[in-house]
Amino acid sequence: MTFHVLALSGSLRSGSSNTGLIMMAQRLAPAGLQIEYFPDIAVLPYYNADLDQPGAEPESIARFRQKVRDTDAVLFATPEYNGHLPAVLKNAFDWVSKPNGAHALTGKVVTSMSSAGGGGGGSVLKYLNTVLPFFGNTVVAEPVIELKKGAEYLSAEGVSTDVSVEELMTQRLANLLAALSTP
Repeated sequence: MTFHVLALSGSLRSGSSNTGLIMMAQRLAPAGLQIEYFPDIAVLPYYNADLDQPGAEPESIARFRQKVRDTDAVLFATPEYNGHLPAVLKNAFDWVSKPNGAHALTGKVVTSMSSAGGGGGGSVLKYLNTVLPFFGNTVVAEPVIELKKGAEYLSAEGVSTDVSVEELMTQRLANLLAALSTP
């Protein structure tokens, strides 16, 4: 059985090491995991409850929500902006976490990682790992992938000059697969 993982990057930068984490995950994915990068969160309109009406939401939102519904797991790779999620990722999260009680994230296995500045993204990962279980998710958080100044040693193509990054990713993906395989 192959599990489908949808990967979202919280960085829009062309040389993003967070997007690099996704590219590395795709390259290192074990048999049984298929990781798809979804780069289109930047085109989603800002969340607006007036637009969020059943059957009347913007087409980009309907497609995005369906994409999340059709996946087994979601991988977030995100920088930390002022101690929190970047606006583009927060906006995407707002769209898929509604409507309350019937949102696209229900029951998904989720995992998050960060390549950030000197703090490595610890605050944003703590936030995600605390909030995501409230949406009925199984969170895979080990081993921690919190790269301090990751852009210095991880390219946007997912190549790192630090072999320990690939070791962490390999283990995280194995843990993700194990969580997905557990009934």
